[in-house]
Amino acid sequence: MLHERTVYLRLAQFYYYFNHPTLAALQSPIAPMKDAELSPISRWLRDFAVEWGSFLDTPGSTAYLESFKYAPEYDWQDYEKPPEAYATFNEFFARKFKDIDVLRPVAAADDERVIVFPAESTFVGQWAISTPVGEPLPASPSIVVKHIEWPIHELLQDSEHADAFQGGILCHSFLNTYDYHRQHAPVAGKVLAAKFIPGQVYLDVKLEETGEADADGDLTRAVVPRRHLDAKDPTGYQFVQCRGLLVLESAIGKVAILPMGMAQVSSVVFVTPKADGHKPITLTAGEKQGRDYQQQVNLLNKKIRAALVGKHLAKGEMFSYFQFGGSDCVMVFERKANVDVTAKVGLHYPIRSQYAVSNINRDRRGGT
Repeated sequence: MLHERTVYLRLAQFYYYFNHPTLAALQSPIAPMKDAELSPISRWLRDFAVEWGSFLDTPGSTAYLESFKYAPEYDWQDYEKPPEAYATFNEFFARKFKDIDVLRPVAAADDERVIVFPAESTFVGQWAISTPVGEPLPASPSIVVKHIEWPIHELLQDSEHADAFQGGILCHSFLNTYDYHRQHAPVAGKVLAAKFIPGQVYLDVKLEETGEADADGDLTRAVVPRRHLDAKDPTGYQFVQCRGLLVLESAIGKVAILPMGMAQVSSVVFVTPKADGHKPITLTAGEKQGRDYQQQVNLLNKKIRAALVGKHLAKGEMFSYFQFGGSDCVMVFERKANVDVTAKVGLHYPIRSQYAVSNINRDRRGGT
């Protein structure tokens, strides 16, 4: 029987086998690995995700779309069309709200200090970004997660703007399979940088045991199994994943937004600004012909830069979307933005609702 967790469970089953120690040891590590080549298995996983994504752009991928009408968490009534009306699975997955301004209004649209959620997502947490202390410790800005130091330069793939974020904060939220999968600007600003960053297509899956058997526990276990696969979403792996990068110059300083790939959800599609029709920035079949993966990425990024850099985005304006599955969104703020995150860990928030408030030009004691 298909239900709202079927997509999630199928992905978890697939990656559970690749998380087995004998296979995990043959994959590229989830650790800082600046510009390192992917291992053969990690490269195969990425290539598989690309091919699977190509299939999901075909009419043959629509066979089970109508079944999503019977999965309440997808809230299909809020979207432009019923599931069976989409031409491909990817078109359904990147579906648009009937009227986003009514269903997901921009919080404090005229207040530049208020930062909004760039994605419909659950808040995971925030991390302080280190400040280099000088010789003999001239380390680059980084965050520390579970005793591993993750450089911001690696996350932003050596963007010229990386040093601007020293002393700032990094925030992480994750999207579930049934969430709205388009990303919108958390603040208004001028686009300084935009690109797709190739990487891994990792998913951490564990076999969990939870709960207790009921007195007549057979039925209970049938509905909520005591042993089940759980796709973890730890902060850190995002530094090596396929991802998008958008850097805005805003009233609160530079803000980096990174839509993050996870498993097969490694297709981050940028779109042109609203003034240019919100058109997807992609490669045609002819542009892909005769080019290897890296050459395609280079050409795609050339098109993304031409379409977005120097343009202005309004707060809450769409700038990209995912295809297939759940994923993540990371934001990075400068120290001077003095951001107070108002979102609570573990809670799910609508896109364009309040995420945080900037106290720029005020120190933590309330002075100016």
